[in-house]
Amino acid sequence: MSMRFSRDCDACDGDGQCEFCSVEFHLRAKCMSDQTLDATSNDLYSSDHTVVPVNFTDSAGYDSSEQRGIIIGNCVAGVITIFF
Repeated sequence: MSMRFSRDCDACDGDGQCEFCSVEFHLRAKCMSDQTLDATSNDLYSSDHTVVPVNFTDSAGYDSSEQRGIIIGNCVAGVITIFF
């Protein structure tokens, strides 16, 4: 299956709600301490195993064990945050 732009999708009339022109990601991050937790692209999981979030390493070049992902939001203990 190849992805289509929603405007070019004939399967759903371009509303962007079908398997050919959309992918759903789930965010899995939970803050368990009193410090702010950064939710990153590493915390995103795709409903389609062939699609993964983009990752980025800055010019400083973190080791692969330290790749943090792209920050998409943050949360604190006791607060549920939903990102769209």
